[in-house]
Amino acid sequence: MYRFFINSAAGRTILDFPLPDGIESLWPLVEEWAGQNGFRLRESGAARRRYVKANLLQVPICLDIVQEGVSVHLEAWVKSTAPPMSTWSYIMADEMVLESGNLVGVAPRSVGRKAVNKLLARLSQPPIK
Repeated sequence: MYRFFINSAAGRTILDFPLPDGIESLWPLVEEWAGQNGFRLRESGAARRRYVKANLLQVPICLDIVQEGVSVHLEAWVKSTAPPMSTWSYIMADEMVLESGNLVGVAPRSVGRKAVNKLLARLSQPPIK
């Protein structure tokens, strides 16, 4: 029974799309979005950045974004912080997609989906359902 819940929410939400016309660099737009939505820069490189939104009352919501020329690769997920061997560690996967679809991690996945959808709207992309 628990296997169904874990497998159906496990993984990362992965999107690939082109930069919208008129945008040469993704980073100013992403930095503004991150500041407005409580995400903090955790890792940075020339073409890749990782942002995380977390506090004591919320599991981390993670976003990896890569710009290669006019292509964007985005990965978003909720990171489980359940202690090993706890009841929740058997139900929740280490990483969960943002898409809706089951009850495991529904609240943090919803928060993450709403935040990432704001970024996708700025990039002229359809929302995560």
